[in-house]
Amino acid sequence: MASSEAFSFERCRSVSFSEGAGEYVCSLRPSLSSSLAHAFSEGRSRCRRAGLRPDATELYPPHITVTGFFAATTEEAAEVCTLAEKELANRCRGKGSTDGDPLVVLSQVLATEASGYVLVAVHAPKVAAFADVLARSVFASAGVQLRPKAVQHVSLASSRSSAEQAQIQGIYQNLPVLGVGAWDFVVSRLLERSDVKQLEECGRAHRFQELLRVPLQAERLAPERRPFATPPAPCTASCAAPAASALAAAVAATATPLKRRLSAEARITPEKKVQRLALQACAFAQPTANSEPKSLPDALLPQDCFLPQWRPPDMRA
Repeated sequence: MASSEAFSFERCRSVSFSEGAGEYVCSLRPSLSSSLAHAFSEGRSRCRRAGLRPDATELYPPHITVTGFFAATTEEAAEVCTLAEKELANRCRGKGSTDGDPLVVLSQVLATEASGYVLVAVHAPKVAAFADVLARSVFASAGVQLRPKAVQHVSLASSRSSAEQAQIQGIYQNLPVLGVGAWDFVVSRLLERSDVKQLEECGRAHRFQELLRVPLQAERLAPERRPFATPPAPCTASCAAPAASALAAAVAATATPLKRRLSAEARITPEKKVQRLALQACAFAQPTANSEPKSLPDALLPQDCFLPQWRPPDMRA
């Protein structure tokens, strides 16, 4: 079932109320083109691809019921829209968009044993209070009886077996439908009814005309995607120097030190080597009968042998 065939809406901000009496309903619906709307649409598509047959919940767009269906003339419906806008401005609109407690939160996907329902639990006490106030205001002003709802769930499926319920739960639990999503308050008129047979055979669902759509709550960014409040300051030479010093100290404390060439004072030739060189020097300098004492050659004192204030002993004494 293609989503474009499932719901045919005549969307408009307001209409000329001259078409006679009809059936109307107030509900919350995902904002148009929002990620929440796409998630619910994807959930229904995955159910079809999984071979699950459609049921009565799919005769309606994804929604949270605020009131039951009510009969009204076009003038009475116009009054409902006017009062709804007024009460929303006073009680709800804009208060759940960014900061503070959200107006609508979807918490978990549940299954009921009695009638085979699969639901998404909803927490929206302020919207439920708004529905009660709207019902009293409409009755006092126009004499129309509204039936306010508890605003506690989104219906995903009905009349399902336990196995089908588990399958549908798994599909929606893997979609981004939970949490704080974008919701609009909608007053709509039912233009044409359908049934499950028509839905299954040709994808025909109930057809609605929107009379009023008021943004109620915007989507919120996940914490890890929330932008910085202020951009980080650029790093300058004055702030880089302490960081470089700290890094150098940390490396010196953990790294193996390099071998360093000793100073001249520290590079003293070992004692045994000194003695050996001294004996060689004495043997070389020992005079013979026909020779003069020889001077100590530089070759016997290599450049890496340092003998501070050392002189060969006088072996001739």
